[in-house]
This record gives sequence, structure tokens and C-alpha cells, in this order.
Amino acid sequence: MSIIRPANFYHFGIAVEDLEASSREITSITGSRWIEPLEFEQLTRFNGVDREMRFTVTYSLEAPHHELIQVAPGTPFESPSREGTVHHLGYWTEDFKGDLKRMRELGYQEEVVGLDEHREPWGFAYFVTRSGRRIEIADRSTFEPTWDEFLLKYAAGDK
Repeated sequence: MSIIRPANFYHFGIAVEDLEASSREITSITGSRWIEPLEFEQLTRFNGVDREMRFTVTYSLEAPHHELIQVAPGTPFESPSREGTVHHLGYWTEDFKGDLKRMRELGYQEEVVGLDEHREPWGFAYFVTRSGRRIEIADRSTFEPTWDEFLLKYAAGDK
């Protein structure tokens, strides 16, 4: 049985130099609307080292969602995605810790994992496939009550 299910795909992650310019460009093509940019500070284990990571993101309101991540030194988003290519593909998981364990057992390279206050895996993890693609697994339960309500809470005016 596969770990990642196609029906659980929810976003394309793209690392960009300028969130505003990039969201405007995508909107001009697709008509997408966006949430206000959110700044996060998250305890993570990045390349085996526990540390706080700061990053800024925005999401398109319509599916398939675009996640634009502001380039940030010392993070997985250190440089922009090449020519606007996809940085990672994001998939929901209903069994975050179980899927994290299965990805590790299958030998996928763990790049970063979110940590809770007890330094236990929490929220999201990025894995790099043998061919170099990044896959994010994200615990659906971290967006309470739902992902759609999270997006609407932070929805911006038309950009």
C-alpha cells in the first residue's frame, strides 16, 4: 500500500524572492485569490539539527492550492525555486507519526520535520525522494477546525 494517496494532494510549494509579485503574477494567469502573508516561527529538526525556523508564506484560496514561501537563508527555502519550478508537493496525512515512520523505513531522506514543545514530530515533514523531489506530509489535524476555515480566516482582498 502506498503512503501518499493522490486524493490527499493539496498544494504546490514554490520558494520565491517576492511573495507579492509572485502572487500577482499567478493571479494574472489563474485569477487566484490569496490569504494574507503569514509569518511563522516553528521549532524544527532541519538536516538533523533542532532549531527555530522563521518563514513567511501565502496560500491561494482555490484548489489546487499554491503555497508561496519567501526565500529564507538557513531553511529549506534558502533559494528560489528554479524558474518558478515547484519546490515541493504537499500531501495531507491522517496518520502523521505512522507515515513519518514509514517514509523513514523506506529510506527516504528526511530534510525537515516540525517539532512540538517536547521536540516530538509535529505538523509537517519534508522528504527528498531518490530522484531529488521533495514531498511534504502534513498532519491535517494541525489545521483546526479545517483547512478551508483556516484559509478563509486569513483571506485577503483580491490581489
